[in-house]
Amino acid sequence: MNEVPVLRPRRKFHISIEKDEAGLYVGRCKELPNAFTQAKSLPKLKERMAQVISLIIEEIEEEHARNPKKIIEVVV
Repeated sequence: MNEVPVLRPRRKFHISIEKDEAGLYVGRCKELPNAFTQAKSLPKLKERMAQVISLIIEEIEEEHARNPKKIIEVVV
C-alpha cells in the first residue's frame, strides 16, 4: 500500500540575515528562535533555513502528538 504524504499549509517566516567575520551569511528565524544556520551564499542560506524550519515544525508536531496537553495553539 502506498503512503499518502501529509500536506501542510504553507507558512511564511521572517529571516534576519547578517554576515559574520568569516564572510558567511547567518540566518535566524524571527518566529522560531531555535531556527538558525549559515551558508556561503544567500540562495544556499535560504535553502538551509527552509530545511531547519521544516525540521523544527516536524519536531513540534511530533511532541504535540506525544503530549497534546503540553502544546497549545494561540491565534492573535
